[in-house]
Amino acid sequence: MASGNVSVVRIYRGEDKIGEVALEGERMTIGRSNKVDITLESNAISRRHAELIRKPDGNWWINDLFSGAGTFINGKAEMEHQLEMGDRVIIDDFTLLFGH
Repeated sequence: MASGNVSVVRIYRGEDKIGEVALEGERMTIGRSNKVDITLESNAISRRHAELIRKPDGNWWINDLFSGAGTFINGKAEMEHQLEMGDRVIIDDFTLLFGH
C-alpha cells in the first residue's frame, strides 16, 4: 500500500464531528453544492471548491479548484497536495481529517 493511501475522511465543523465519508472511485468533489460528493454547507465555500483524485499508484491528492476562500492543508494554503494519513484539510470552518 502506498504511504499516502487514505480510505476515509472525517468531517468536523469546529469541534463537532458531523460526518465520515469513505473515499471511493477515482474522483470526488467537495463544495457547497448538493451536486458534489462531499457537501459542506457554508456560503464562504465555492459550489465546487476542491477535488479529491486517486492517482494510478493508489495515492489520493486534493486540488483546490480556484476557490475564493482557499484550501489549507496542515495550516498551509495549497493548490495541490498528496494526502497522507492524519492530514488536516481546512476549508472555511470545516476540518477534513484523512485516515483509514
